[in-house]
Amino acid sequence: MQDTIPVLITGMGGALGISFLKALRMSSFPCQVFGTDVEPLAVGLHMCDAAYILPDSRTEPDTYLAKLVELCRAQKIRILFAGSEVEMRLLARHKKRLEKESGAVMLVNGAQVTETACDKWKTAQFLQKKGLPVPDSVLPERQQDLARLIERHGYPLIVKPRSSYGSQGLYLVPGERELNAALVLVKKAIVQEYLTPDDQEYTVGVFMDQKSRPLGSIIFRRWLGGGLTHRAIVVKNPVIEHTARQAAAAFKAVGPINVQLRLTARGPVIFEVNPRMSSSTVMRAYFGFNEPELAIRQFVLGEQITPPRVKEGIAMRYWEELYI
Repeated sequence: MQDTIPVLITGMGGALGISFLKALRMSSFPCQVFGTDVEPLAVGLHMCDAAYILPDSRTEPDTYLAKLVELCRAQKIRILFAGSEVEMRLLARHKKRLEKESGAVMLVNGAQVTETACDKWKTAQFLQKKGLPVPDSVLPERQQDLARLIERHGYPLIVKPRSSYGSQGLYLVPGERELNAALVLVKKAIVQEYLTPDDQEYTVGVFMDQKSRPLGSIIFRRWLGGGLTHRAIVVKNPVIEHTARQAAAAFKAVGPINVQLRLTARGPVIFEVNPRMSSSTVMRAYFGFNEPELAIRQFVLGEQITPPRVKEGIAMRYWEELYI
């Protein structure tokens, strides 16, 4: 009988952490899941086997890290999944030290990969230099570049923060007045061509081994609701799969990486790369691509991973209540 594996998930008040937890509950081996958050009424805390309140990583980063290490050592945590992007970026900057002090695998990429992928401008520039397809993009403070973008593509255009997630702060601007208004609202913005058609948006999960080689992938054609995937269809598309794997390999990512793109008239165009699992992790797990389980098998148990067999199907997301 396999020993129970102690696992820690941070950020249990958000969709990411809860999705990771649900996927772990589907895994083929027993896990004891510890959850953390800054908020006592974070819903995911009440779904874990044990829950802890940690200091706010944004305002007390040093205290947060010290308490996190203390918790990992006390509970003999084998692997940690970061359930918020703020925590992920902090952990990435201190990954090696934290792993040494805590004894736990920090399932985050290194600081350079994380900071590049979390900045949409840097991502577009990086992938373009690697010869991968990205939207035509400019920084709005470069007025001549913005004018040329408008000349090339006209309206509508996309305005969004360079660093955000879940479609936060994203605006589809149909004209100059709306563009100017959006640029007042969005600080440190990026402006991009609008990729069409709307119904050809895909999210691709790619799992990379310790040498940044792809061990498997899953493609969802998706529809968004509230910034999250609320309906997804598993699809097979070798061109999309190849493009997403090329992006993951270009970043030299390790573990799960999430590539978002649209299938346009000129082929797949990547508009975002997340150096982590996504809020649709639980959906992927249901169809056979369980990223938390793959991470434990690869980075904790040291197993040889064979590409998971992904089954076909449709996932639909809805609100769910928890009473305490």
